[in-house]
Amino acid sequence: QDDLILKAHKVIYTIIKENNMCSKEELIKIINLQTMQDSEFTKEWIKIQEYKVDIDEGSIDKMVSDCVNNIKKYKLEESRKKIMDKIRKCESEGLVEETLMLARELMDIQKEIGKL
Repeated sequence: QDDLILKAHKVIYTIIKENNMCSKEELIKIINLQTMQDSEFTKEWIKIQEYKVDIDEGSIDKMVSDCVNNIKKYKLEESRKKIMDKIRKCESEGLVEETLMLARELMDIQKEIGKL
């Protein structure tokens, strides 16, 4: 759940997790009822329902692994952007040690991105 970016996705995930013993039809009804108060949730739920997934059972693990890697990469890219901004700020203020520390951190993040 922490890996989800949009609040609507987190809410929908929580609803699914809390009602995982329900049938698919019951679960859809529950989500429809709980998301219809917020247009953003409704919009995202419609997108999810319209998304057709055609996969064979053997590729599910790979698909999940790819999704997890994409989420990790996205978070690392966001961290990289923040560190770059901090480096620019420190350089403009003449904070050499802070800049070097951030540069090392940036290199570590770039290595992690390269591994994905």
